Amino acid sequence: MAYDKFIGLSGPDFEFPVELGKQREFAAALHAFQPEFHEGRHPYMFPTLPIIAGYIWGYMLEEPRGSALEALDMADAMSLDGEQEFIFHGPKPRAGDVLAARTWVDDIWEKQGRRGGKLTFYRMKCVFRDASTTEPKVTLLSTSVVPEDVPEDTPQETKATSTAFMGYRETRDEFMTIERTGLSGLKPGDTPGPITMPPHTLTDCVRYQITTGSYGAGHHDSLAARAEGFPTWFGVGMYHAGLLCNYVVSWLGVEPLRRFKVRFLDVTWPGDVLSYSGAVSGIEDRDGEEVTSLELLAERPSGAVVTKAWADLAAP
Repeated sequence: MAYDKFIGLSGPDFEFPVELGKQREFAAALHAFQPEFHEGRHPYMFPTLPIIAGYIWGYMLEEPRGSALEALDMADAMSLDGEQEFIFHGPKPRAGDVLAARTWVDDIWEKQGRRGGKLTFYRMKCVFRDASTTEPKVTLLSTSVVPEDVPEDTPQETKATSTAFMGYRETRDEFMTIERTGLSGLKPGDTPGPITMPPHTLTDCVRYQITTGSYGAGHHDSLAARAEGFPTWFGVGMYHAGLLCNYVVSWLGVEPLRRFKVRFLDVTWPGDVLSYSGAVSGIEDRDGEEVTSLELLAERPSGAVVTKAWADLAAP
């Protein structure tokens, strides 16, 4: 397939209001209970919230909604999250802000998968600007992967706990145990230690899907998942990415965050017990500014990494 003709193809401008209720709901779905995301009329936007803009207020690769992106014919494709990258410009958006956005095709390429079969990658770029000043606030690079084949079976280590569920009114506040520190004095290798979450449940998926407007049936309906070639429902990649982002802001705060990038390496399944961890990977001068870089992992007890992320932070 000739992809060059699609590069640069874009949809129309749309507005993304950072609503107070939606912000609080989104943060809670990621177990981010820090006051800066909930208190007052204008709490900070959780850093990965822009991921929902295309589902609810605009359009996206898989939900073109009458835009020029329909030419890619992706509405019915089996696409999976490959990477997401959030780049922040200046002060972080807050509830009450209105952002103006536009999405376009940044690149398309193919390669062979590690397990065989062709993988087609679609990278979309969406720039969010202050609707009043037009100043850029967030750049989102989203890479979707369309595989020829899907996983045939769940990992053996998840099968014994696949009946896990979340109790009524159960609060998962494990990330609140991370001690907040500043950037000053950090050195390579520093870490607050791993956070191990309870077994992954259907409630985790449904709660996240409801708040994001992403209703892919394979994430909550085993019959739909099997019809798509999966053995059962499977986790939402951006839920685990959000937990890694929660790890960062729980440790170092939201305002220093300049960049957060996540790569999805494996599917998560019912009952997966994942540990989330991160450490300082480097500190360097960039254009006269000291930037602290982190490397983060979400991994199974066996050490198998399912999600990997990177973050850059600098004093605001």
